Amino acid sequence: MDGRFLSAFTLLPRQRQVCGRVTKPLCLRHRLVLESLGSPFVDGSRIPSYLDVIVFSKIVSSFDMAEMMPEKPTKEDNEWARKMNDDGEVLVEQVKEAFGCIEDQAKWPIFWKKQGGKDRGIPWVLSVVCNLVKNGVELESAWTMPEAQAVWMNASFAIGAGAEIDIVSEEDIQMQAFLAKMEAEKAEKSQMEESNV
Repeated sequence: MDGRFLSAFTLLPRQRQVCGRVTKPLCLRHRLVLESLGSPFVDGSRIPSYLDVIVFSKIVSSFDMAEMMPEKPTKEDNEWARKMNDDGEVLVEQVKEAFGCIEDQAKWPIFWKKQGGKDRGIPWVLSVVCNLVKNGVELESAWTMPEAQAVWMNASFAIGAGAEIDIVSEEDIQMQAFLAKMEAEKAEKSQMEESNV
């Protein structure tokens, strides 16, 4: 059985703290809000600032939209802003924890890419949520379940409905790594033979 699947469904989410807030497992609602704000934690557009880290901590520490987007920074937020602004090591530590929250949910299936796929304009997050709801998952659960679980379930439902989706197995990944290593060794041997001539 695929180790990513097993990890997505059997490992308890790691309790992380970002800027003093205990984070929830990253879910599709978190991703949607982070994307809507242009967070570098999901789009990689820039190096995260201390303000990005504080916003991330607010969003990922709750499932409630109102709690994710408070109007004013708290006293604790201001203290964390000062600490991270004054000490680059504190900022780096908090950025690593934030990226750790994302990495904890990176246990998605790996899909074989097909040529000629058509983008129909529906954001993938919405597509996943709608497919989960269509298949009996409650709306709130679809938005707030750990992201890796949502993506695995979505793939399973889609395959069950006849979608042509192929998931890369761990054996496929190992074979690709083995073949790449063999090719690299062959190229190295060829270069050595040429230099000895």
